[in-house]
Amino acid sequence: MIRTLEDARIEVALQPEQGRPEILEVRNPEDILPSSIYTHSILNLVYHAYEKIELKYGSILNLTREEICAQLKQQGLAPQTARRCADLFDDVEWQGTQLPLRQWLRTIRDHYHKQP
Repeated sequence: MIRTLEDARIEVALQPEQGRPEILEVRNPEDILPSSIYTHSILNLVYHAYEKIELKYGSILNLTREEICAQLKQQGLAPQTARRCADLFDDVEWQGTQLPLRQWLRTIRDHYHKQP
């Protein structure tokens, strides 16, 4: 069972049939999760944060990058990942562009998903 999932640290609990669980710390997410699953998890959290922001504030453009980062952290992203996603937000042309959310999600995907 994955117990903790943060940017540079993952804790995995191994539960033997008898006895106490053993906690292992894994430093590289790709050792436990393929990059596609790791990336999917990030994109899912970003999308849900976006939906909540749109409902509460009317538009994600009404928030600063710091506020977007805080919203991403509230949704469950690790601080470093939330910061990186908020930074990638600035790489998207939001005004007058068709489907800017899709572009932001693609930018995040391209950053985290390492193609073989």
